Amino acid sequence: KTDHVIIVGFGLNGRNLSFVLKELEVPYVVLELNSRTVTKMRKEGEPIFYGDGTSPEILHKMGIERARVLIVAISDPSATRKIVKIARDLNPRIYILVRTRYLAEVEDLLALGADEVIPEEFETSIELFSRVLQFYKMPKPLSDQYAEKFRKDHYRLFIKGDTPKKLFYDNIALMPDVDYESYIIQSGSPAINSSIRELNIRDKTGALVIAVKRGDKMIHGPGSDFVLQRGDIIFLIGKKK
Repeated sequence: KTDHVIIVGFGLNGRNLSFVLKELEVPYVVLELNSRTVTKMRKEGEPIFYGDGTSPEILHKMGIERARVLIVAISDPSATRKIVKIARDLNPRIYILVRTRYLAEVEDLLALGADEVIPEEFETSIELFSRVLQFYKMPKPLSDQYAEKFRKDHYRLFIKGDTPKKLFYDNIALMPDVDYESYIIQSGSPAINSSIRELNIRDKTGALVIAVKRGDKMIHGPGSDFVLQRGDIIFLIGKKK
């Protein structure tokens, strides 16, 4: 793998992140020390491997030199510090996000090479999710709106099995070369009163409609039956050409 995400730890945050990354088709691997968890999740198709993240050899096997993002989401402060230091030595360019329980650990982790350290508070999962999306070039306003949606729904959307897929981007492979555009549906446009399916935007251009702004309302992940109106602003994402 190249330009992938490495998740160390498959607790609640690791599971939440893997679910979101899978929905967005962002390549990732998981490193976990619980052998039962690894065996169970591998049977379910999870790209998870047994190993100790404090081992340079194990990180090398996970492709640390070619990875784009490392997320450390374990509860062992000592191991977390070791992983950050080793990862930074092995790949000076990798973006390192760390979850920590205590604010007092933030400065030490940053000094060891972490790019961002998120203290374990009520919004840890949301912050990790939002920042990964932003790092993969997702427009910040849209990732912020997703985070706000999660907050309003009292984190219900981060419970696996209760996450409406319509809220996530459908079949997007987020890569460093993605681009996005926005267009206003003006008077006289043939798009007025046409559904997204009828316009066939994806087949014609390769772009995907990820959101529509109608007045003050932002509609995330509109379905193919969504009918556009004059004045709508559509947001599209696709690979750069």
